[in-house]
Amino acid sequence: ASRVRDMFEQGKKNAPCIIFIDELDAVGRHRGAGLGGGNDEREQTLNQLLVEMDGFESNEGVILIAATNRPDVLDPALLRPGRFDRQVVVPNPDILGREKILKVHMRKVPIAPDVDPRVIARGTPGFSGADLANLVNEAALLAARSGNRMVTMAEFEAAKDKVLMGTERRSMVMTDDEKKLTAYHEAGHAIVGQYVRKHDPLHKVTIIPRGRALGVTMSLPERDRYTYSKVELESLLAVMFGGRIAEELIFGEDNVTTGASNDIQQATAMARRMVTEYGFSDKLGRLRYTDNEEEVFLGHSVARSQTVSDATAALIDDEVRVLIDAAETEARQILTEHGNDLEAVAQALLEYETLKRSKVLFGVSLSSGLILKIRRRRAAPGHRYRAAVRRRKRIPEDSIRNRSLAPDRPPDIRMDPVESNNDGASPVGALRSVSQHLSFTSITGLSFERPRIMGIVNVTPDSFTDGGETFSAEQAIARGMAMAAQGADIIDVGGESTRPGATQVTEEAELGRVLPVVTELVKNGCCVSIDTRHASVMAAAVGAGAKIINDVTALSGDLGSLRIAATSEAAIVLMHMLGEPGTMNEAPHYDDVVAEVYAYLEDRLSLCERAGIGRERIAVDPGIGFGKTARQNFTLLENLLEFKGLGCIILVGISRKFGGAGDPEDRLRRSLDGARDAVSKGANIVRVHDVAETVEVLSGLASSSEIKS
Repeated sequence: ASRVRDMFEQGKKNAPCIIFIDELDAVGRHRGAGLGGGNDEREQTLNQLLVEMDGFESNEGVILIAATNRPDVLDPALLRPGRFDRQVVVPNPDILGREKILKVHMRKVPIAPDVDPRVIARGTPGFSGADLANLVNEAALLAARSGNRMVTMAEFEAAKDKVLMGTERRSMVMTDDEKKLTAYHEAGHAIVGQYVRKHDPLHKVTIIPRGRALGVTMSLPERDRYTYSKVELESLLAVMFGGRIAEELIFGEDNVTTGASNDIQQATAMARRMVTEYGFSDKLGRLRYTDNEEEVFLGHSVARSQTVSDATAALIDDEVRVLIDAAETEARQILTEHGNDLEAVAQALLEYETLKRSKVLFGVSLSSGLILKIRRRRAAPGHRYRAAVRRRKRIPEDSIRNRSLAPDRPPDIRMDPVESNNDGASPVGALRSVSQHLSFTSITGLSFERPRIMGIVNVTPDSFTDGGETFSAEQAIARGMAMAAQGADIIDVGGESTRPGATQVTEEAELGRVLPVVTELVKNGCCVSIDTRHASVMAAAVGAGAKIINDVTALSGDLGSLRIAATSEAAIVLMHMLGEPGTMNEAPHYDDVVAEVYAYLEDRLSLCERAGIGRERIAVDPGIGFGKTARQNFTLLENLLEFKGLGCIILVGISRKFGGAGDPEDRLRRSLDGARDAVSKGANIVRVHDVAETVEVLSGLASSSEIKS
């Protein structure tokens, strides 16, 4: 109380002034509540504060401001007119507020060019200003630990996971059985979340211990949420039981563990609130049954009154049981019907430990009933080189066009068929019977007696070649139609730049960029290729009429991409790229670039064949300029005819960055020289930005009969 008097005396001496009291509930809780007498120090402090605010003496020129996050426990006398009679609610910021707060905190740290505050703000719904400050701080710490001079988007993603899911405990030792059970448990949450009626999109699932949990499945809303519907809460209950039900289905009821204890606790609390607070029970009606359940020490009365009868309490328990049983039944039905997806995601978790939404969205189970199990191969550096040399030497030249569609299975890929169809036919055979008649020629309607030109349309703001000139859909469509008029046989549409340092985009943003362009070009009779590494974009573009899927990761960047390729009737382009787009040009090293690129493409082709995609439906691209030096690019180009041994159409991408940097005219000259060399060495398709110039160069090449078949 003496300190309160002294504070106001100091305020009067320095009037006009503002006195700010933080955490007002620490001294302003309801009097006469809780345990203890009425003369304790806290109540004396509150009484003196009330006297100073509305006493006999005037405190003109002194403005009092206070803050609290518990206005419900404040003494009513504090909130009367003349005291704290104006209340300003400060909620968590929306997306625009989060973006501005992030920009403020980012001023203190060196930020890499790929960091977009708007993207981070979109992915952090519900974060407070303190959470965002902590996010920036954690990202800076991660960058410093990695020895980076700038904070990149990768550090912000890792920091967000740390804030949301807790710190990774990689030092924690888990047995193989515990790790396996955790993988199926988290996969159960993820799969149920994908198939319930209405649930927030999956963000990430991991079996790396974080905080007190052995594994975490995290979902994030697509926008700021303020209310939840009944169906959303019922779906959330089903997701909570997905882990326990998965344990029962895989390991048996006698082998379930205590790992679901927190899920059960949260589900029970949520179901009870639905019944007693939210009015979601028809039998109990729209009444509140939890008036006096607050904690005594938080400023509420010690006395407790009975607000429900014994019969009503029993009915509440029954209604809670109905909700819990319904959630268990829904989770069990989903996991039983989608057992293949459960198995595939669990195996992927055991292999990779952490999966993003895009890796789980489509699952890794093929619609034919196959389960992909991809295992990393830790072999000696020369293994791939020797294997590639053996492959290349054992393929006779006269068997290139008539090679078998069933090569030896590569050692790092296993495809396990599940139960056969009712007629006893193998699911593998069923899938192949659909796609065996397909070929690159039959799909595109193009013969390859002469080289074909693929024109590039980048619907991106940071394209290396046009600086974003075709970023709008209208500009991209016009560019594609102009290329077709100039002689392009295929229009390749991409919505994400893969050049080093390019800004990352979400799948939704990429889809919004490319889908209108693909749709319009198809309507105008163009043969369209979709350049993407995301399964959802592939599926949408093929559905809109795209005839070719061009994936820079050779169907390895998204676990769902092979499924889309196998179940569609699109032609496929498999390209070699060393590492990720952001790191591919950081001192790329090969013992033998031709042999190693050949071996990689051979492995990807074998995987496609086992999924029912024949080689006659595939084009291979050695990836000129993607993770190669200028010398390695020229080596691949010089030995391009070697890749005929793969038994596929050869596509070579020659862009203006081919051969290194330089002024635009010099880059154009090198691009045209590269296209001429590629075709003369046996390329069936050249992928270029400059269609008119390339058509002219290849016309002259054809007249001189320099093309090798």
